[in-house]
Amino acid sequence: VLDPDLRPNWESSGAIPGSIEIDRDTGELRLWYSGHNGDEWSIGTAVQDEGGSFRRDTLFEVGSPGDWDDTSVRDPWVVTGDDEDGNPTTWLFYAGFDGDQWQAGLAVRSGSSGEFERSWSERTGTHRPILDSTGGMFHPDGLVRPVFLPSTNGWQGWFCGYVGEEYRVGTASGLTADRLHKTPERPTIGDNLSFSTERG
Repeated sequence: VLDPDLRPNWESSGAIPGSIEIDRDTGELRLWYSGHNGDEWSIGTAVQDEGGSFRRDTLFEVGSPGDWDDTSVRDPWVVTGDDEDGNPTTWLFYAGFDGDQWQAGLAVRSGSSGEFERSWSERTGTHRPILDSTGGMFHPDGLVRPVFLPSTNGWQGWFCGYVGEEYRVGTASGLTADRLHKTPERPTIGDNLSFSTERG
């Protein structure tokens, strides 16, 4: 789909498809994908022309220095639709890395053009992830591959969390795309919990 001989530096080591966006007015097909340069991940897009070939288009850059996603971004999952005011909107869910841990984030673009705006904290005034590894028994080392869709009660979806080399799938939901809460399975009658301890 994308000529490996024409790879830019940011995807010199390879590319992985993420999701597809279809322009509601033109029907133009846009592929969102992750690119790797051997050290860091980035997110790019490629647009399909009338002949069926894809041409590289835009690049979603890492965050500013000090942000939670300032080292790498990958796993783009794009949803298009209308916001609560009826305006055409694109939601980009993605995984971001700060050099220590992967977390899930969201960037939103109003209209068919313009810049994506990352989710930010009203309390601190800084960009923030929408899902992090805190409070998770099965993903203390981080989480990647956020996949979310609008529902009748807001947003719901899945993510991949991991500890060491062990990966599991978790669920999350929320009234808005930037306010998601993990929904772990609750213990029920008949469940067993086993653990062991060591002195010290």
